[in-house]
Amino acid sequence: MGRLASLLSTAPGMDVAARRMAACAALCAALVACKGEPAEVPQVPVEAPPASELPRPPTPEGAVLPTISAGPSREAEPNESREQASALPMNGAVLGVLSAPAPTTTDGASPPAPQDGRPGDEDWYVLTLDGTGMQQVRLQLTPEGRADLVLEWMATEAPLPPPETKKKGRARREPKSDVLASIDNAGEGEVEILPPVSLSPGRHFFRVKSKSVKAKARKKGAPPPPVIDSPYRLSTTIIDPEPGLEQEPNGDTTSAGLLRPGEPRQGYCGWGKDLDWYKLDLQGADPGGYLRIDVSGVPDVRLRLWLVDKSKATIVKLPEGKGSLEAGRSVVVRDVMISPDAQPYYVAVDALRGASPSERYTLGLSLEPSDATRESEPNWRPQNASRVPPNAEMRGFISHPTDWDVFRFESLEPMQATITVTGVPDVDLQVEAIVGSRVTLTINDAPTGAPETLPLVQVGPEPAFIRVTSRSNTYNAEKSYLVTSSFTAAGLGELEPNGDFAEVTGATLRAGQALDGHIHPRADLDVYAFDVTGEPGTLTPLSLELSGVPGMSLALQLYDEKKSLITKKTGITLEAPGGITHDFAPGRYYARVREETGQNASADHAYTIRLGQPSVTPPDAVPDELAPPG
Repeated sequence: MGRLASLLSTAPGMDVAARRMAACAALCAALVACKGEPAEVPQVPVEAPPASELPRPPTPEGAVLPTISAGPSREAEPNESREQASALPMNGAVLGVLSAPAPTTTDGASPPAPQDGRPGDEDWYVLTLDGTGMQQVRLQLTPEGRADLVLEWMATEAPLPPPETKKKGRARREPKSDVLASIDNAGEGEVEILPPVSLSPGRHFFRVKSKSVKAKARKKGAPPPPVIDSPYRLSTTIIDPEPGLEQEPNGDTTSAGLLRPGEPRQGYCGWGKDLDWYKLDLQGADPGGYLRIDVSGVPDVRLRLWLVDKSKATIVKLPEGKGSLEAGRSVVVRDVMISPDAQPYYVAVDALRGASPSERYTLGLSLEPSDATRESEPNWRPQNASRVPPNAEMRGFISHPTDWDVFRFESLEPMQATITVTGVPDVDLQVEAIVGSRVTLTINDAPTGAPETLPLVQVGPEPAFIRVTSRSNTYNAEKSYLVTSSFTAAGLGELEPNGDFAEVTGATLRAGQALDGHIHPRADLDVYAFDVTGEPGTLTPLSLELSGVPGMSLALQLYDEKKSLITKKTGITLEAPGGITHDFAPGRYYARVREETGQNASADHAYTIRLGQPSVTPPDAVPDELAPPG
């Protein structure tokens, strides 16, 4: 290189192009001279500083960094119990193996003792959280092969055995399970995740094991399936604590978190049958006001809200029954009247089916003012029905598919009430009359979103009960219906139920009396009874007259006391009323009114049935041919 420099700096008489040519030749000669074996590069050890000495980003003022407990990078066998648990690192991973059973020898010798495990190997880990504040922790179990593994969150201490009993014939109780959560959401070779949970300082135990699978019967002589080890990686991550996130474990009311009005809480349904309890903070709430509790839906998870009082007695549990509310839908509990005697209230978010370690639910509580014209839940049976004053209205909600709202109507004097329930968008309403424990009449004639009417219900002196429900799993938690009633004096119309010969107590005709009736709902049958008195062998001519209803063709049928048909009249319309005239012997008789097609009904237009003497129309006058003209 020195020759190249001197060549470029000398030869003043050489022009620029010539000097460049000479420099290239000198450079090539130098490269050829350097060709040969390269010198050996010395091995210089390089040490990375420990993680604790690495520079950290600046800590925001007031923030508290979590304490990170170091742990081994590989499990330490034996670790098959709480006392032998391997330390679990924070923000790191540990490698473990669920060892296969030792093979059986073929020469009759005892099998070798297992070194790293035993049949049904399980690995215990302990996570130690230092400091004084909550820390948010997430665990992930990743199989290295096709194994189907289970991650379990264990209680800090093993449960005590149940006390011995000296009473004969009483079975010994099983000890309480020490498994706080069993996470088995995925399949073979798939990851299991404990979603982020807020944990308090202290020791927290976890267990890894293989999923229990019932052995399949194999053909005679077939070799047993191969049994192999199941390596895995268990990773931990610490996340900044989030306000409002549930604090686990909260599987019972003693560990419930607080739920305040206007301060939503969030949580995970992270494993099958996960149950998260919250205590309602109702300081300052007005007695007689209403609770409303909402939980947002979680994809592929069927949620339930469970509200209990201070004695843990169930107030509302929604949804009810299997399949009444599909997975992923929100759930609303509303119109529960606040009672000081029942406080404190607790509500649980219950994962009935499915789990999601990645999607959160949001749980909210709101308070609504008292309202005398509003239903009070629970009111699904006559014993706790909402009372409706005469000629008043009451507001209610079909807030879930199995919502039953029962209303009570009272009167000191016998009355007839026509009850109407206004329509609700997207809800197919159904109205039922209840006597005792029996549904006596069901109305479901109107289309979805339209009102339903229950006419001529007997009220007084005994109360009447009406139940409002829905069909086809329809509901609307945001739009209410109104129950309205109008009362008239009894004795002017039929009284339901009167659909067969045994139900005619409120539908008795007397000579000279007229009663109004409705063909409602569709296929309605109205049966009336009347008695004819007189000496044996005498006949009394009587007439049954029936008026028509717009858009219907009615039939009137006459039966004797043995329920045998005597005669009938069909084709009775509004334009062409009709009737039956008959000579009656003493005894009991029945008249039945029906709509001929069975497809029409009307709660607004009534027919009139009358029992009386047959009308006699004088014949037209015939001119006297012998009378003088003029």
